[in-house]
Amino acid sequence: MAPPVARSRTNLSLPVWSEDCRWIYASDGRATLYRVPASGGAAEVFTDKRAYRAAVSGARVIFNAATPNGVELWSKPADGGVESALQDMPHLKYSDSWTATRRGIYYTQSGTHTATVGFYDFASHRAHVLRDLPEVPAPLGGLGISVSKDEHWLLYTRSAQWQGDIIMISGF
Repeated sequence: MAPPVARSRTNLSLPVWSEDCRWIYASDGRATLYRVPASGGAAEVFTDKRAYRAAVSGARVIFNAATPNGVELWSKPADGGVESALQDMPHLKYSDSWTATRRGIYYTQSGTHTATVGFYDFASHRAHVLRDLPEVPAPLGGLGISVSKDEHWLLYTRSAQWQGDIIMISGF
């Protein structure tokens, strides 16, 4: 049995592993994203941006930066270095959701009665709508979307009155 990991911050949440499993990226749930050695040790602030969620795509970490007008997605090497906004990635509302794959970012964008799923391609730096969603996602993006490894299926949460359902779509 592995020894417990020493911690240097309390109340961290929304953890994700680095690709090499050396780091854990986690949030204080409000405004700070941390990088913590998986072997234990001091948590360090990963970005000075107001951020609370991360996803790993290969050797980079994609994270949200909160702005008065919604969410911008940024990228930074997992081991540290220069961070930058994703060029031509649309701003998202706080109620939208997103996830990163090796090829790019899948994201939802919701209107009053409609919603779409879009894709931002890391190689071309272009974003485009893939398709309309059959149901509007739950508020706050249903706390996430997930894309299958082959990128043929997407899962999201819809809300129907006071209940929630997980919806699976294909063909994008």
